[in-house]
Amino acid sequence: MTQSILDKTLAGAQKDQETVRSGEPIGKVPDGVTFHDMTPHLDDRGSVTEVYDPRWNWHPDPLVFCYMFTIRPRTVKGWALHKLHEDRYFVVDGEMEVVLYDPRPESSTCGQVFRIVLSSARPRLMNIPRFVWHADH
Repeated sequence: MTQSILDKTLAGAQKDQETVRSGEPIGKVPDGVTFHDMTPHLDDRGSVTEVYDPRWNWHPDPLVFCYMFTIRPRTVKGWALHKLHEDRYFVVDGEMEVVLYDPRPESSTCGQVFRIVLSSARPRLMNIPRFVWHADH
């Protein structure tokens, strides 16, 4: 019996690793990495999204500074690690891949590498703790 092209391709196919279950990303992130989901408010004039409000009590440290940066296509910014402050990311437009490495010996995620995609399609604030290496693409 001759295999159809469908049977041949199905036999050779490899299933992608599951990354989402019930609409939510699965997998661990380094200890101390947290997110705050945002809600864009839309009307006939456009939209507004709150990026940060201290009343959320999302993080115990105050928001002290804010940067906006861009990354050119096919470019990686990193690796970076901060000893005195934590980074907070928010993607305004497009997508950004953040790769994290946790070298902290006291952390339950020590020695692990993590990949997170931030997107303007799902606006959220991300906190990267001190002493966690991170690179942005």
